[in-house]
Amino acid sequence: MKLLIIGLLFININITVDVNQVVSTYHYLNLVPTFVGCLLVSLGCRSLAKESLWFRSTKTKIVNLVSLILALAENAIMLYIGDDYLWVQLFYVVCSFFYYYQMYIISRGIIDMDEGYALNTNARFLLTLLIIMVVFEASSYIIAYLLPKFGIIAYFFTVGVVFIICLFVGKLYLINKEYKKYLAE
Repeated sequence: MKLLIIGLLFININITVDVNQVVSTYHYLNLVPTFVGCLLVSLGCRSLAKESLWFRSTKTKIVNLVSLILALAENAIMLYIGDDYLWVQLFYVVCSFFYYYQMYIISRGIIDMDEGYALNTNARFLLTLLIIMVVFEASSYIIAYLLPKFGIIAYFFTVGVVFIICLFVGKLYLINKEYKKYLAE
């Protein structure tokens, strides 16, 4: 489960450096590569395959592969094209969909583990956090593009997403501790 936690951190933490500014287009280099996070999540799902059908299904493997490919493309787009075009922004939305779907698969798999081992860790709280994250991120995109004058509100939604991601990863960490304690007994 440690691979899942580290992978989610890599996917969701974006430390970018502006490497070049041409006219009004910024080109970024992500210092914490998203594709490494997708690879770690994929390996984490593989290591937990015996624990839940959610981790070993073909759908999970396809989503992990597509997420990895999109993450590689996303890093290339950030570096070489920038984010000044509408299609790039729509591409980021598609990437977000797959990353959130990965988080959904992880949540469902953890819930299966929680119920299967009777850990009683309130793993369903992960789904609640995920729903809030999706609503906040969607609100952020909608406000930023439909009402650009209210960009500061979109910024607060984005900050909310970051906070909820921290809660999500923290909850996963606590569930991991309970899981390890159960296996040690």
